[in-house]
Amino acid sequence: MFPPEQPALVGRAACRTFLEAFPRPTSFVATIEDLEGQGSLAYMRGTVVARIEDTETTFTFLTINRKQSDGTWKLVRDIWNTNAPAPH
Repeated sequence: MFPPEQPALVGRAACRTFLEAFPRPTSFVATIEDLEGQGSLAYMRGTVVARIEDTETTFTFLTINRKQSDGTWKLVRDIWNTNAPAPH
């Protein structure tokens, strides 16, 4: 995971710790702007508008997903940035 203004997070435990400490949004609307794939890899690009602590913030994101042997898709990379400073 590559959160804004943070070092890369590697592994499920590191990502979980970061997300548990992240402020909880009171609203969250994601818009997928591009979704493509080939074989066992796919990417998704879009925007999220989230309200966090009475501040509306727009994020842009890119995810990379890998198809698993059981047919499901697993998120393997996630990067996002804010269009304005995130509330702290």
